Amino acid sequence: YKKIVKGTDVPIIPAYLGGAWGSILSYRWGKMLSTTPKRFRYPLSIEFGKPISNKTEPFALRQIVRELSCNDFLPEKQIHKTLMHAFIKKARRHPLRPVMTDANTNLNNIKLLTASFFMAKKIEGKTAGQEKVGILLPASCGGAIANLAISLLGKVPVNLNFTGSPESVQHAIDACDIKLILTSRLFIKKLDAFKSLDNLFYLEDLRKNIKPLEKPIAMLKALFLPTLLIGPLRKQT
Repeated sequence: YKKIVKGTDVPIIPAYLGGAWGSILSYRWGKMLSTTPKRFRYPLSIEFGKPISNKTEPFALRQIVRELSCNDFLPEKQIHKTLMHAFIKKARRHPLRPVMTDANTNLNNIKLLTASFFMAKKIEGKTAGQEKVGILLPASCGGAIANLAISLLGKVPVNLNFTGSPESVQHAIDACDIKLILTSRLFIKKLDAFKSLDNLFYLEDLRKNIKPLEKPIAMLKALFLPTLLIGPLRKQT
């Protein structure tokens, strides 16, 4: 573009074309025309930015176009299902496929989904009226289950950075208005600085007072509950 505007004082108007990526004429699926159409119609949109100087460097211009692409994607949230619903569909298609492991646990799709429904039921009352729920756990099966359980309730999981300072974690808690933090006694023992946080809920307590039918009901939900009845099907803009 610099060669085109060289010697002129005309501005550059950034523009982003949205909707073309994913069609059979794009390279999303490999070569062009290498797959059948996923949709019959692909709605296109164009986002225009404010005029900028033609002396703007390429990196800065690319950043502006990227921001326009984010604005263009916002309405797409009404079309695409949430990550949680995509996982449920995949898990039900391959229920026995191994999906996750850590030092103490091996999970296939249906075990992971069942555990998530079980945890969601257990924490539902404690998270009532809350939009966001904190998680203070390492990358583990327990952390993944906690994220899915919170999503099943239609809430936003906020994974707190335990490698940061207590002040930065507290700032995140205040900024997100978090009233409940899911963690583990075994894990929190290693983090002396975070023991003083308010509203900690230990996952070990979920094993207390388990009713005989709770786990079978969680498995039935994991296998058969319609996704239309599970949390918000699509995130609102």
